[in-house]
Amino acid sequence: MIGILQVSYLRGANKMLKITIPPNLNSARQYILNVLLTEFIGISFTTEIKNVNTLQIFYENKTLTIADTFFQQAANHWLQPESLPLLPLAQWNVSEDITDVNLVSNSVPVIFGDEVYLKSHDNGLHLGLDIFGSAFFMLSRYEEAVKSERDIHDRFPASASLAYQADFLHRPIVNEYVEILWACMKQLWPQLERKPRNSRILVSHDVDNPFEYSFFSPSRLLKRMAGDILKRHSLVKAAKSLSGWIKVKTSGLSCTK
Repeated sequence: MIGILQVSYLRGANKMLKITIPPNLNSARQYILNVLLTEFIGISFTTEIKNVNTLQIFYENKTLTIADTFFQQAANHWLQPESLPLLPLAQWNVSEDITDVNLVSNSVPVIFGDEVYLKSHDNGLHLGLDIFGSAFFMLSRYEEAVKSERDIHDRFPASASLAYQADFLHRPIVNEYVEILWACMKQLWPQLERKPRNSRILVSHDVDNPFEYSFFSPSRLLKRMAGDILKRHSLVKAAKSLSGWIKVKTSGLSCTK
């Protein structure tokens, strides 16, 4: 089976990469290729479907093959527990194989991949870390559709996540995987360029009831406190209602209708 999936936009002086992928889960594959290569790195590529068992990137007579573990498993067990990674995860000490790569730590957890993480072959490299499958697993929140754990608000708890259970919840693991991918690509094709990425901080606040007491008149406050005592049987809540009302009214944040 051979077919062309899609072509991303050209960037700068880079020529277009040719990527060959196995013939399953094409929409999911196209999504993660676009995210990592186009949005993160800014590289142009065409995608071709063939009967292969690895993802293959071709450019200027060299090839980077990448393990395709997740999608091969998921093709037969989509949204089933059998498609989830097994714990404990293996650890790859990347610094032993790649010297110039920007990571949080020298070792990265291997969500999906082969036992040999990086090796040379006649025309290029084989990357045993399943970059694209692992990134899809993390970014799509695939595991949340498989696991049944929910908290009292029907939310997927962090404690049930692979990132928590494998102790990498604090790491930007997809970004680190992209850095490994880019390091391998630069090793094969040093003339490639990636688009610049600028970070910024956006501060937000989660306030459930920002104006709870702003429109409370004294009579409404008394009704609230009466409800706290008579209906909710809590002097503590009544005291908190009074304290909250006083704080708002004396802080200058009070609003009038």
